[in-house]
Amino acid sequence: MKSYWAFFIFLLSSCQPSLDRQPRVDVYEPSTFFADKNGNRMPIADTYTHHFLKDKNQDTNPPSSKEEVALLKRGQERYEIYCMVCHGKFGDGEGIVTQRGFSHPPSYHTDFLREASSAHFYYVITNGQGLMTRLGDRVNPKDRWAIIAYIRSLQKKWENKK
Repeated sequence: MKSYWAFFIFLLSSCQPSLDRQPRVDVYEPSTFFADKNGNRMPIADTYTHHFLKDKNQDTNPPSSKEEVALLKRGQERYEIYCMVCHGKFGDGEGIVTQRGFSHPPSYHTDFLREASSAHFYYVITNGQGLMTRLGDRVNPKDRWAIIAYIRSLQKKWENKK
């Protein structure tokens, strides 16, 4: 019987409410812990946030203009395989899946996506966004850039039609 009481007292002593209320430093709040009295810490050199994790084979620079014709052809091929089903032939969000009841993906011709950086498209192709699945494991980095180049060409064609 005494062992039950000892176990019960041990459990009670381990549940201290002070563990729930530990000191923290708010953004831009000074701190006495660090020598410079600044609570914010700069990231360690050569590190990235989780949004910019590097693939060991990732090519972060878009191809040069001399490769553009072959690049657009490859981009169109990859776009038709991976993107057209949802985003449609012209990038207007009217793909075949929308006729089957799936929600419409965004059109590439909105102001937001026309002004978006190529890095945004690269990130979304790699990691997905919203209902779009990640394609980073299926589309290699050079093909991602080719798809982005083809999307940009679709945007230019659409703009010229206006």
